[in-house]
Amino acid sequence: MNRLFLIIAVIALCFALAACGGKESVSLGDIDQYQPGTEDIDVGDEVPGNILVRQDEFGLVTVYIENGSAEVMLDSDLWKKMFNIEENMGPEAAYAVDFISDGPWPVEGLSGRVSDAVVGYVEGIDYYTADFLATPTVALLMEDGTVEYFLASPFVADGPGEYHSNGRLPWITDVISLSFDYQVDGYGAMTIYAEKADGNKYDIQYVTGLTNIFDGVWECFMPDEWGGEYYCNISFTEDYKVELNVGDNYDGSYEIFEQYSGMYDVYLEALGDGSGEALMYFTMFLDWWIAELGEDPDEDDLEYWYNRQDLIGEYYFYFNKEDFTFNLYLSKGDALMYTGWRGEPIKGYSFWQTSFH
Repeated sequence: MNRLFLIIAVIALCFALAACGGKESVSLGDIDQYQPGTEDIDVGDEVPGNILVRQDEFGLVTVYIENGSAEVMLDSDLWKKMFNIEENMGPEAAYAVDFISDGPWPVEGLSGRVSDAVVGYVEGIDYYTADFLATPTVALLMEDGTVEYFLASPFVADGPGEYHSNGRLPWITDVISLSFDYQVDGYGAMTIYAEKADGNKYDIQYVTGLTNIFDGVWECFMPDEWGGEYYCNISFTEDYKVELNVGDNYDGSYEIFEQYSGMYDVYLEALGDGSGEALMYFTMFLDWWIAELGEDPDEDDLEYWYNRQDLIGEYYFYFNKEDFTFNLYLSKGDALMYTGWRGEPIKGYSFWQTSFH
């Protein structure tokens, strides 16, 4: 009986060795045998099976890309050490991390196929920032030249090991590569750049909070001098059309007295020294005005009406990760609103996405 058992075991071992010798590719489910730092691969290289590996500088997050799909793997032991989770978040948090598998976990909700990725620490993107280190941002370069992103850590997953793309970044197209670098010539804050074939770069942190900018109406409220509120709302489309309504609010009753429509454009590219600005340009025209000029209009009314026939302006813009507002600040040109009926131009606006089409 013992001799028979030995023969069967040897035969089984031979089959196993033969199967391993004939294996030409690696599935993502078996990727643990290709951990970065081993002799098998270098981070950034393709491992057997055409798996592209990307990793942050500390090794907290590793991204594997194969056949247009992406998966994420964490080093939970390193997370606990670097973030000192037990001391900063309590023993329960450290205990919970022990029950979250390091992965690999698939990235869900992608709009297309992934071709490359970069992992970096960008404070301007992370709204879970620790005292000394931002939560890693994973930027994904898609095969169509667009970019998607998400934050990767044991604490920002949608569930244990669940990671979802936050969506396609607006206005960023024709990208050929991603990089994690300083904003200005080797110093300053770090960011992730999306580079185009002509060498121009987008600084993606300006728009990471605006993946839903086309999904609804953005509203702005600010107190006026009569106890009410100045009010306007604005909406954007992917084909660069914009609509603006201007009015006021008294005792919960909103009144619109100007309506505009037209086009907008966006400037996101970094400057030659690595710095950059996020600018939005409006070219809108007055569609409707509440006032009736009549047969003999007042000169002031006529001048105001004439001056508001078009609204052409340049605005700085940014997304505030603290209160989730889309902010515009007048650089030059026409204001969206004025104080009073013919008052001073209002330069700064904070918009909340409060209604949807």
